[in-house]
Amino acid sequence: MAPTTTTTMAPTTTTMEETTIAKCDANYGVVCDDKDHLIEHIEHISHASDCQAICQNHAECNFWSHYAEEGHEHWGHCLIYTDCRETTDHECFDEGTHECPPQPPFIFQSTGKENEPRPGPGKKCYCVSGGNSPDLDECDDGTTTNDPSCSDEFYPGWLCNEEENLIGEIEGISDPSDCQAICQNHDDCEFFNYYVEGHDKGFCQLHSSCSNFVEHEWCREHEGEHQCFAGPKYPDLDDCSYPELF
Repeated sequence: MAPTTTTTMAPTTTTMEETTIAKCDANYGVVCDDKDHLIEHIEHISHASDCQAICQNHAECNFWSHYAEEGHEHWGHCLIYTDCRETTDHECFDEGTHECPPQPPFIFQSTGKENEPRPGPGKKCYCVSGGNSPDLDECDDGTTTNDPSCSDEFYPGWLCNEEENLIGEIEGISDPSDCQAICQNHDDCEFFNYYVEGHDKGFCQLHSSCSNFVEHEWCREHEGEHQCFAGPKYPDLDDCSYPELF
């Protein structure tokens, strides 16, 4: 018989290359203060990422700033620069202050008034500045976590202040989640208010939309609970879910 030949295969190791997401190059609460390097000032720009996209479209642009004007119109401003030697937080106010009510998800939606004269210069809300890369829509802004919380979508301590969009009000509601459930049950409801007066059960208001918020004098915490609460129809307060689409 012919001798038996044994072949030993050397083990192979496959190394998976780890990929990381680049950190965003954005500074919140400041705008560029360098008029000598200003390329253009564009109005009606809703989002900081749109402002960055304009900068990316100009070969000479290396820096941009974006902010919304004080007040309930929240006019968006985008300024692009060849360079920026200095930034400033002058007149930049934080979200949730009296000057800058919380931003609803659709705060810059079209109102049909875009061609009207804009308000005069005022305080700035939601200031942010940065470079032309990495892309804001793809970079890591430090807020990505495994926490399923959707609390950023809601506004404790504030109420929608648009009576013209009010479509209904119900008394005797015990908590914001029940108020949202009523909103979810009405096709024309997109936003809700919940508030408590005294120690009684609360009031639930349904709105078709909302872009104007106010902090009423009774919107204070009582025994650790907010007396006022506003938010959208979805995500669901109880589990942060959205309706399934078929």
